[in-house]
Amino acid sequence: MSYMNRIHLILSISSIGLVSLVCPVLAQTSPPRSIPQPATTTQPLLPEYPKAPRQPLELKVQKNQPLSLNEAIELAVQRSPNLLVSKLGVEQSQGVVKEAEAGRIPTLGSSANYSYSEAAQSKLGSSFNSFNNGLNSSGNGASSSLTGNIVQANWNLYTSGLVDARVDNAQQGLKFSTLDVEKALQDLKVGVANAYFDLQSQDGNVSIAESAVRNAEASLRDAEAQERAGVGTKFDVLRQQVQVANTQQKLLQAQNSRVVAQRNLARALNFVEPTNVSAKDPIEESGNWDLSLEDSIFQAYAKRVELPQFVAREQQAKAQERIAYAQLGPQLSLTGAVDFAKPLGNSSNVPGQIGYSLGAQLQWNFFDGGAAQGLAQQAVAAAKIARVNFINTSNQVRFDVEQQFFTLESSKAQINSSRQAQVQAEEALRLARLRFRAGVGTQTEVISTEDALTQAKNNLLQAVISYNRSLAQLRRNIGVL
Repeated sequence: MSYMNRIHLILSISSIGLVSLVCPVLAQTSPPRSIPQPATTTQPLLPEYPKAPRQPLELKVQKNQPLSLNEAIELAVQRSPNLLVSKLGVEQSQGVVKEAEAGRIPTLGSSANYSYSEAAQSKLGSSFNSFNNGLNSSGNGASSSLTGNIVQANWNLYTSGLVDARVDNAQQGLKFSTLDVEKALQDLKVGVANAYFDLQSQDGNVSIAESAVRNAEASLRDAEAQERAGVGTKFDVLRQQVQVANTQQKLLQAQNSRVVAQRNLARALNFVEPTNVSAKDPIEESGNWDLSLEDSIFQAYAKRVELPQFVAREQQAKAQERIAYAQLGPQLSLTGAVDFAKPLGNSSNVPGQIGYSLGAQLQWNFFDGGAAQGLAQQAVAAAKIARVNFINTSNQVRFDVEQQFFTLESSKAQINSSRQAQVQAEEALRLARLRFRAGVGTQTEVISTEDALTQAKNNLLQAVISYNRSLAQLRRNIGVL
């Protein structure tokens, strides 16, 4: 029988022996738990390293891109590094699960060893034999051989629950990472929405400041006309000039704040080329909230991913506790191998031999000085911390919903009152100017009504922005942003 035929025969015998031993155990082993899948099935694309600019001109913002809120969120989702890191964390956790589940599967390998030796004792014996036999040449006592394992198998038959606990620990980590993608997605969306509302707020401030400058300049022209007609004073003109200068100062501040808000939003959108952004959505209420307070809290409890994340952390800690104690339990493994040996050199004419072996190994580290107990104690404490954090976060979720719900209602009422106040302030300014031109009013009344109109516009702007922020946060709380 040839070497290869003998190898196939021994492998078949070894396989039959192993299967007959492990089949009853496999029949009693529960199937592995299903692994939670990430929110997206597409693999995230790793971005290229940004190219270093070759000259300062390449860093200049050369184009402007008007965006709606939905467009801005869509761009951010496509380009966010933080979201990409969360998705890569899911891939990493999937690898941990695969590594843990590999403990349930037998391992196969092969090895080969070549040895060559010229031991002094062997050389001495060879020389002595040659001298006694009257030989002219003596052997050098050298020997060489080739040995190895054609196939070597090892399977952890019983691990006191160690492998199952490791798989459970890895799966809970995967669940946490998967939920973290959704959390990062919602945080990203609400962050971009707030940056967009910041830009809208600064756009509104610039518009209000420009309107204030125009009103102040119109009043200045009235004061100058009154002075030329002899019914006004230089003092009135100077006061109005100061009013114009103050409004121009506020306009410059608003324009600067708008530039900063534009750059902040552009940073969140991660443009490849330096790009300026502008908000093309009108400054108005972005929708309605149809749920009651109780329904809002209920939906937040059901859909806030932070809560199941703490549950996953607690289950993961319990699995780590089982891992710690399982290391003290008995570990039974089966081994099987097909080996060969072949002398080389002067004995190369000796035929090689093939053999096989089957065995079982039992290991039981029933005392480790308390290391396993210490690890289990850490895991128990981690599980308790996760439970406490769950309770604390539940209270925070309720408060967040209540805060944004009441802010939304308050902002809605403020919008209605601010709109009415703006109409009244515009009419008051019109009448104050007519009275001033007719000589029955004072410049103080005109300046006061100008300031009142500016304040009414600011109140309306801030009420609308506050309403939209609260609405976005409520949507984020129940995961529908």
